[in-house]
Amino acid sequence: MPGMNVMVPLGGIGSRFQKEGYKYPKPFVRVLGKEMILWVVDSLKLRKEDSLVVVYNPAFLDMRELMEMVVQHVPGTILVELPGPTRGAAETVRIGLEGLSASQRSRPTMLVDGDAFYTVDIVSMYRAISTKAGGSFCFRDTQPKPIYSYVTCVRGVRTIASIDASRRWRAGGVDVRPPRRHRRDRVTRSKPSPRPRITHRVGADGKQITSIKEKVKISDWANTGCYCFRDGQQLLKYCAQIIERGETQLSQDMKGEFYTSGVIKAMLDDGERFEALVLDKEAMHVLGTPAQLKDFCRTWPKPTAYRVCFDLDNTLFGPPEVSGDYSTCRPIPRAVRMCRHLKTMGHHIILHTARRMRTHGANVGAVVADVGAVTIQSLQDAGIEYDELHFGKPWAQFYIDDCGVNAYADLEKELGYYPPTAAAVASKYVPSPVASTPPSVVGRARHSSTTVALAAALGVAVGVLAARK
Repeated sequence: MPGMNVMVPLGGIGSRFQKEGYKYPKPFVRVLGKEMILWVVDSLKLRKEDSLVVVYNPAFLDMRELMEMVVQHVPGTILVELPGPTRGAAETVRIGLEGLSASQRSRPTMLVDGDAFYTVDIVSMYRAISTKAGGSFCFRDTQPKPIYSYVTCVRGVRTIASIDASRRWRAGGVDVRPPRRHRRDRVTRSKPSPRPRITHRVGADGKQITSIKEKVKISDWANTGCYCFRDGQQLLKYCAQIIERGETQLSQDMKGEFYTSGVIKAMLDDGERFEALVLDKEAMHVLGTPAQLKDFCRTWPKPTAYRVCFDLDNTLFGPPEVSGDYSTCRPIPRAVRMCRHLKTMGHHIILHTARRMRTHGANVGAVVADVGAVTIQSLQDAGIEYDELHFGKPWAQFYIDDCGVNAYADLEKELGYYPPTAAAVASKYVPSPVASTPPSVVGRARHSSTTVALAAALGVAVGVLAARK
């Protein structure tokens, strides 16, 4: 079977995130320490013959430079740049397809939102029917507000096998009959399918889509935003067609936009077959608004453990209140809270400092002998637990780093951690994470006087050795 295109159209600017003070473009807002778009691409089970295509506006903040992160993460990613803002997803997709070669456009093409990811293998689910029909991933939405696009379907058959949120196969699958009040809903097709009842062994739910509407609740079957097409060239044709006809639909902001659902409607009107691929709602995670992102961060059961490095001065502690006396540095509460929270989760906490590096001419041993004991005591008094403490950070006015986080920024938004969160799980960065008990429960972390004395003695010894060289 030939490869598929999996396209992520990023035509919006993420205005809701900007209004709430997020500094990065929406695809690169961190979610539990990882950029939003990497959550999306990591959930896609691509084969080597498949292509990931990301369509984006390079004029928006630092998008061109940031997109290199995606290419490094998924080698071979195709980046297509937009010439400017678009009038909706269909126009973004059209430009993205025009950026591909003719042979690549002829392949089956999936469109995946840049702010939602799945815990099931949606690529394989569509691949199983990609030569026979287009598809739309759907879930049952019984609440009354029309906040999605919706489809109606002819009565079909049960799936022989489907994938649930825990990735287990289950016999019988999902009962895909439409809600009773919509059973009379039919659409006359210009080209009736010669095979109106098809059962596929994997992925399909035997539901043939008959109509689709944006923000109008024509049934309880809501689309997830992942739309699939047998042929990218055909998709390009219909995107251009609805744009030429001016077939916009109203958004939630009451603006006319060219939606992908409008493209599918035009294809349905011409007799193209689309099938509903039904998911449990729990298999989809939407990060589209700041509120949805925070809710996800607070409920996701398995955040990845990372190594997190904090500076001391003007990050965890303020400047000395008595010049030169580091015992008079006061903790900075918001940074200390974040450090404690990350340690409580099980992240590997590293502390480093340039204290006295200028005074002692970068002699690390002399630095430790001078401020090692008082630094450890200050951390102990502030209840800051850590895994590593490094003296000897080079002293400079500016530190320019691709992983840097502004100590004066909103650390929750910068890092993507919104307490409370679950304990971190093992990763290649931290093979054996150790979650700690919050300081509010156990009190302050304590180092024995012996530990402090040993640190001071070690500093003296290193300083002497350094002086002899």
